[in-house]
Amino acid sequence: MAFCQDNMGEIYRAQGDFDKGLEYLFQSLALANELGDKTRSSSCLSSIGNIYSSKGDNAKALDYYQQTIKIATDINDPVKIAGCLEGIGNIYLIKKEYDKALDQFKQSLKIGQEIEDKTIIAECLNSIGGVYLATDKLSEAKKYADEGFIKAKECNTPSAIGNAAELSYKVYDKLNNYKQAYDM
Repeated sequence: MAFCQDNMGEIYRAQGDFDKGLEYLFQSLALANELGDKTRSSSCLSSIGNIYSSKGDNAKALDYYQQTIKIATDINDPVKIAGCLEGIGNIYLIKKEYDKALDQFKQSLKIGQEIEDKTIIAECLNSIGGVYLATDKLSEAKKYADEGFIKAKECNTPSAIGNAAELSYKVYDKLNNYKQAYDM
């Protein structure tokens, strides 16, 4: 039952109906907590954080990501921890708190490297490149964009490849290397 409600919450989130998504996720979270299912609880908390992030409620998103990290640490779920660190980094990036964003992305990257998860590595490299792009550190942005694109192709995850190509395009465009930008 909790799994179905969790899935419904994600479906509504994907459709942009955040309030309905939260309704299902809070129901799923209550059931997971009642059953003592920490894995499901951390999944629900992370999804709730994602919805609040999508709604622009950064304070609530940060709170739910931190709750997720605590549980994910207790149950030794490095993928969930890395995902939440990435979410926190994205919030700091939006808030233009670049040093904090970079710190979160680098922590997530370290976890990805430790568990040899190419998708996490690719996403983090691209996120780090995005911070450097936002701060006009273009040589660093290019370095991370290039590494991220290579890793994204290795993991063959369409969303990671798309994000990497988009970042590479932006970097090359800003470097006035229009041919390379066009090739992305």
